[in-house]
Amino acid sequence: MTPESVPFPEEQAAKIIEYAEKTGQYLIVRIVNEVRHWLGHPEAVLAIAARWSPTAKKELVKADDTIVNARTAIAGNWTGTASEAYLAYLDHVAKVMADTADLFERFSKKLLDMLNHVTEAYKIAIALMGNTAAEIISVTGGVWGTIGESIFGVADKVLQALANFVRQLTSTTERVAQVMADFKRTGLEIAQVAADLTIPEPLPAAAADSSDWKVRPK
Repeated sequence: MTPESVPFPEEQAAKIIEYAEKTGQYLIVRIVNEVRHWLGHPEAVLAIAARWSPTAKKELVKADDTIVNARTAIAGNWTGTASEAYLAYLDHVAKVMADTADLFERFSKKLLDMLNHVTEAYKIAIALMGNTAAEIISVTGGVWGTIGESIFGVADKVLQALANFVRQLTSTTERVAQVMADFKRTGLEIAQVAADLTIPEPLPAAAADSSDWKVRPK
């Protein structure tokens, strides 16, 4: 199930907010809105993850294959100090590309892992909203009674339903918060790896000396 296929349950949320306000449980109003604006937008994570798509690694691997083929062709047909310098340069470029490909893969997996947790938490949250709204409607008949009618346990049942909603949703959001904290820590580690990456160095002058490129005898 994709994040886009799970719409926010506005009707159920409105019912929870209505009775949260009637019972003075304004924290619940804030929680419902946080679910709408925070957990309800996992596509934001997906957009970032797409920038670190596994496709990027495939393209780097494909380019590395091209380098390997070029290296094989040069080694089989040329000799001399210039060709040796060029082959060493190709090895250097290939290593930089391999390190970059690994970085893309690690970061993409971490982002997608966080996306899965956020999406799962969102699904749990909207299911809780549906159940809580249904429970409130069940005990109130959908209409809040007078003060006299509320003393027959209706208010207590509504408060209990809201309390259960908060407890279960809090547990869910705490798990997501832990996932995000883990992601932040891992992200810092990956950022350090990225900082240590080097771009390919310029082609060495020795490789550009045409007099040192000699055709390999057959």
